Amino acid sequence: MSDIDTERAVALLSPEHDSHAKRPEAARLADLIDHIEAAIARGVSREEVLARLHESGFTMSLRTFDKALYRIRKRLGKPQRRCTPSRQPSAPTAHSRAPTDNGETQTETLPGGRSIKTADQLRRENPTMPSTQISKLYAQQYAEPVVTSEELEEMKRKYNPPLLKR
Repeated sequence: MSDIDTERAVALLSPEHDSHAKRPEAARLADLIDHIEAAIARGVSREEVLARLHESGFTMSLRTFDKALYRIRKRLGKPQRRCTPSRQPSAPTAHSRAPTDNGETQTETLPGGRSIKTADQLRRENPTMPSTQISKLYAQQYAEPVVTSEELEEMKRKYNPPLLKR
């Protein structure tokens, strides 16, 4: 029986040896889903997101892109949303995320040093607020805030029903 070089096998299975060219575009799209969702939340149209992906080497059609997004969101348990065309241009921003102890991402840090809460964190902080309002709050963090703290408190009063004592 021949000896098996397990160290070599582990090294060859490491992420550094993965060939990104052999991976399907949908799999590579899944790696970018957080950035895609953030762009869509900022108001960038799906067509524009796909055009930007085409600039980086993607070749999928809009229909394939939509189907891939649907499947990725479904697999990740993210809510499905209707995407509407952009009404305002937006500039792409580079940012980094700070992982927590359990590996979850809680905040994003923009180049200017501003911290951005994730949609999941906003959803946990405002459990009864509709998802459209959560999306608006998330998107507004990337630009100068449009919602004042008074308006936010008003939304909380309007959408957060009082807790019932049992």
